[in-house]
Amino acid sequence: MLVLSRLAFTGQSYQWMSDNEIEMGYGAVDLVSTMQLDGISLRKLHLYWENLSPVGGLPAWKKFDPIDVFFVLDSVVVVEVHTGAKRFYYRLAGDRVDTMFGMNFAGKWLDDLQIPNSDGYWTGNYARAAETKEPLSGRLEKFDPDMNFRRCEWLMLPFLVDSAESRFPETSAGLIILAALDFEP
Repeated sequence: MLVLSRLAFTGQSYQWMSDNEIEMGYGAVDLVSTMQLDGISLRKLHLYWENLSPVGGLPAWKKFDPIDVFFVLDSVVVVEVHTGAKRFYYRLAGDRVDTMFGMNFAGKWLDDLQIPNSDGYWTGNYARAAETKEPLSGRLEKFDPDMNFRRCEWLMLPFLVDSAESRFPETSAGLIILAALDFEP
C-alpha cells in the first residue's frame, strides 16, 4: 500500500512527519488496509465495511446494522459531517469512548468539546476521511498520561447518508463517519 502522508503528534501539536521521525515514537495516520490494523475488532469492522461497499463507492448508512458489529459498539462514535462552520456532530458515542476520554460526546459538536491534548487532531482526521471518502486509521502511543502510556488505535469509516436523516439537514454533507477506537494498556 502506498502511504500518501503521515500526521504525527510531537508532544504538543500534530504535524506532518517522515517515516523515520515516526519510527522514533510519534503516532502515525494512514490510509488503511485491513492488515495494518493491530486490533482484531478494528480489522473485523473494516472487513464489514468493505463487504457493505459497492465497487468503487461508499456503503449507504441505512445498510449498516449495529447487530453485525456488536463486538465493537461500546468503542464507536457516529459522526455526522456538515458543511457549516461547525463540521462534525457526534450523533452517538459508546460507553467505553466516553469513559476513556472522561466526557460525554453524544449530541455535541466536536468544536465545542475540550478534548485534552488534541489540538486539532480529531478535526483534521475527520476532515481527511470526509474529503478522501476512504477509510483512515491511526495510533496514539501516549494517549492518556494519567494512564501511563495507554495506546489508542482508531479507524474511521465513511458512509453515505441521506441529508434528511441528519440532525441538521440544511448543512449535511451527506456523510457519516463511523469511528472505532481500540484502547490498550
